[in-house]
Amino acid sequence: MSQGIEKTINDLQKTFQEYWNNEKLDKLMTLYHPDAVLVGKGQWAVYGRDGIQEKFKSFFADGPLKLTVHPETTVATEDGNYAIQKGQVEFDSAPGKLAPYEQLFKKDSNGHFLIYHDEFEP
Repeated sequence: MSQGIEKTINDLQKTFQEYWNNEKLDKLMTLYHPDAVLVGKGQWAVYGRDGIQEKFKSFFADGPLKLTVHPETTVATEDGNYAIQKGQVEFDSAPGKLAPYEQLFKKDSNGHFLIYHDEFEP
């Protein structure tokens, strides 16, 4: 896999973390593909930017919720149009408790990777 793609995805995760931690949900949605799916493994799924944004708003209902993203592995397709990253997320409300995630990124028509499938264990 190209180290360039891994760096691009890791940089995107840093931006995700920044937008999340500052509750900039409108900006956060720009990191998602219009047809993206967010899955709380075994519990629920929401489709599209609007659905994802509403789900994220519910996470902030009880106040700020800071997170730290810990990427572990990133794999890209041979043509470089898709990448999958696995890692863990740590929320400040539960220090030391890591929630596994897996994200599929798809390049858009401008060549930018966007989150296409976002799955985590709540």
